[in-house]
Amino acid sequence: MANSKETKPFDFEASLARLEDIADQMEKNQFKMDELVSNYKEGIELLVRCRSFLTSSELLIKNAMNELGPVETDVDSLAD
Repeated sequence: MANSKETKPFDFEASLARLEDIADQMEKNQFKMDELVSNYKEGIELLVRCRSFLTSSELLIKNAMNELGPVETDVDSLAD
């Protein structure tokens, strides 16, 4: 039997857009107090997940670069 509460993969772009939306609405005082607290909590949770995703991505990139070794970055030498 499949779990009725399946986890979706993390969508960084959607999470960042939602975080920006929450911040914009807070800056414009568009929340009632009870909405403010719940949206603040959601924003903190999104922030933590986004930071974790970025940290993991940075580590993956650093590991990939270490595995590849030095990479030529001089654009002029690549044209030869």
